[in-house]
Amino acid sequence: MDISHFKNSKTHIWFCDVLGYEIMVKLEVEKNETVESYSDLIRCINKWDVKLLDKLDPIIFDYYEDTLLMCGETEPQIESPKDIWSHLKISSLKIFTHGSAFYVMADGFCDWEVEHGLEIDFNEFFDILYVGSFIGNGFYEDPKNPSYGNYVCG
Repeated sequence: MDISHFKNSKTHIWFCDVLGYEIMVKLEVEKNETVESYSDLIRCINKWDVKLLDKLDPIIFDYYEDTLLMCGETEPQIESPKDIWSHLKISSLKIFTHGSAFYVMADGFCDWEVEHGLEIDFNEFFDILYVGSFIGNGFYEDPKNPSYGNYVCG
């Protein structure tokens, strides 16, 4: 995926090699910005790799365990953080700005929280800012102080 995919349309279907499936990518360009201003972030998304998943494994696993505990559920049984990816699917990425910074919000489905799903938010440096149930980007109010339910901060 490169910036040229967004010249005529602000959406693109991207095949994520590390996850092994397609993800809808939506670029939300502000009035005073150009598509080109997002090019560095788009290049970073292409670099999603096993190291990124390794960083996310324990955080998403904490979300899974707490959700089952809060709901009194016992299913699905996921043995370890490494097994978490077989129980979720990222369906879309939204690339946008908030203030003067760029962000990516990944959202999708997970077997343990069918109603609220999963959201993962990154900043332009690919620091993980929020992991939890889908709320439309978990750090929107203040990126330095994410909302309740953020398993990055847990």
